[in-house]
Amino acid sequence: MPGSGDVPSGPTPEDEVAQRSDIARLARLTEHLPDRQRELLALKYGAALNNRLIARITGLSESNVGTTLQRTVEKLRTQWDLPERES
Repeated sequence: MPGSGDVPSGPTPEDEVAQRSDIARLARLTEHLPDRQRELLALKYGAALNNRLIARITGLSESNVGTTLQRTVEKLRTQWDLPERES
């Protein structure tokens, strides 16, 4: 029966606030990364490119792209786990 106790299918207002907060925090964390690391993150996760294509675009080796991305993501995860005032 539609309308009788249905659970909303979309995100709640609280979920939307939390997501905006997370996005803002990630932006603050990435501000402190070197330009090359930010560029690789943007190409990988923003443009959804694979490491081979990123390597061609940047002139780096595919191995270097993968290693740099892995280290960058690990660094961001570590900073994410710190209380915000310390990151």
